[in-house]
Amino acid sequence: MTARTSLPAGGDLPCCGDCGSTSGPFRPTGDRSEDGTQVLRCSRGCPTPAADAEAAEQAAAQQVVDRAFPAVAAFLAEDRAARPDADLMRADAPQANAPRVVTVRLLDTPGATLTVTCPTWCVSEHRDEAEHGTFAVDFTHYGRDSAVSVDGVEPILSARIAQSPFTSKGPEPVVMTWPEAGATNGQLSPDEVYALADQLRAYADTLDELAVDLDVARRAAAKNGGTGEQS
Repeated sequence: MTARTSLPAGGDLPCCGDCGSTSGPFRPTGDRSEDGTQVLRCSRGCPTPAADAEAAEQAAAQQVVDRAFPAVAAFLAEDRAARPDADLMRADAPQANAPRVVTVRLLDTPGATLTVTCPTWCVSEHRDEAEHGTFAVDFTHYGRDSAVSVDGVEPILSARIAQSPFTSKGPEPVVMTWPEAGATNGQLSPDEVYALADQLRAYADTLDELAVDLDVARRAAAKNGGTGEQS
């Protein structure tokens, strides 16, 4: 059986190499397709044809909304408990998919600035760099934290995508992981150990999805090429 390419060219959604589902979550198989992309597999078993068809239909409908009505997509993504913001619906409202460009002070040369287009996964506002300045090699994009915890509050392990585009040691995106003590300081009761085991099994799916996101981020970085402008 020939596996489908799990990360097709052209920006399509990642898919299962066995059934072609794009609904996820996925886990890597360790194999790569002919074009070098990671081959993925549904981590919770391939869905039934009916469930997969429904998920594909929903995903296609969401893509139509995102592409044709980005302001509406941004509105729908807001907290449902929040009051609707009519400004989002104006014709001149900022579009949700518009590239985010930041300019920061550059400490390498007095008076210099660095202008960078953030990748879509970057959630950092880069306010510290803009206010206090940064060396080019230290400038870093950060994605959202994915964490696991014992008590649901204090994390004991966190992971996120990061990229330092101007470093010579490897400018492509990576996943950063770091352990934390959490509220328990590593001292767990039997029930807490059982609970942690359950959460770690679920967290494995999260890390699989993060690996897929990282693969997509690396492909986008390689395609976009440029990292920023200095002035």
